[in-house]
Amino acid sequence: MSRLVIEHLNAECLVPHQHPQPERVRILLDDALGGLQAVLAAAAARFLPIQSNAVWCIRRLDLDLALDVGRFDAHQLDELLGQRLAASIATLLRQPPDGQNVLFFADQAHYVAQFVVDCATGRAWQRWYYRPFQGLSALSTSQAIRQAIVREADEAIIPAIVGCLHDGGHTETVLRVLTEADAQAIYQAARRAAGGHTSGLVSQGDVLQLVRLWTHANVQPREGYASAKNRWRVWAAWRGQQSAQPPSPAQEAAWHALAGQWLPFLDLVAGIADTESLLADVAGGRFTEIVRRARQPVYAMEYLPSIQSVAAGNPRWLRQVVSALAPLRRPEATTQPEATRTLATLCSSLFLLLPTITALRLPDLLERHAPSTDAAQIWRVWL
Repeated sequence: MSRLVIEHLNAECLVPHQHPQPERVRILLDDALGGLQAVLAAAAARFLPIQSNAVWCIRRLDLDLALDVGRFDAHQLDELLGQRLAASIATLLRQPPDGQNVLFFADQAHYVAQFVVDCATGRAWQRWYYRPFQGLSALSTSQAIRQAIVREADEAIIPAIVGCLHDGGHTETVLRVLTEADAQAIYQAARRAAGGHTSGLVSQGDVLQLVRLWTHANVQPREGYASAKNRWRVWAAWRGQQSAQPPSPAQEAAWHALAGQWLPFLDLVAGIADTESLLADVAGGRFTEIVRRARQPVYAMEYLPSIQSVAAGNPRWLRQVVSALAPLRRPEATTQPEATRTLATLCSSLFLLLPTITALRLPDLLERHAPSTDAAQIWRVWL
């Protein structure tokens, strides 16, 4: 839906010094400007050659108009001003955006995504075209990005915003400044954007697609595979590989279900030493044994039946998938420590006294108290 927003309209009216009724002219223009909004909206629909979802930002537009106000009533003046202003805007928008006075964004998602990038890099608050977000300037960078995406933007376009960030190569730039809690809030809002589809069925084809895009997702295991940031990375990489047609809510829900099952499972795999036994237990449905070894509550591993179902009880297939996503661990061989041997020599303990003897300057002391010079030399050699 097209929308035209004018934040500030400044009308400067000049009349001849000898005009008999300048106050009447002012009142007439005030009345005309008061009804300009509706007239301009109707005129814009005829004059403005813009896409319905595009966002244009115009910093300043000057319109000079000379007229004989005595020939128009307020309604006629409305029509004239609206048409002339719409025509001036249309002329300006037919020219390539200069990046200074006129900026163009393909849609609201691109506009919000660009704000998020500039906010993450510390450039947002110096740019005039982000005035709609000015109320967020007192927040931290992470909070401002969260609010811009979750509250300021329409929740339905959050997936498109994430897609814009991925397409522009800015996903990591944004994730670096987001806290885990704010990343989680954005991710959950994106899941809500899937509508009533709160869960989805996962197939082996979906899992193999996860394997194919894994290297492009830049998953960071040190953050925990199931962290909100890693779920964001995987989801953004998946959206980046979709066709020009946006995925349906059901497809979005299925992918979120996939991430909600397999990323926590990778954390489980990384935390158990005997990976081979773990995968065999998952494929065989021996969940009680897994819970005992993992020392995690049952509700934290409610995804295990889904993993078994997708693997169809095949531990070999499961091992191939897991080995492509995370390094496997094998139980370390236990070996007996080698026995140590202690060797001793006669008077070996005297070597421990050498630092003390040096500190006490015993050679000098003995030399001064020796009964003879020969005895002093013998004592020094002995020490």
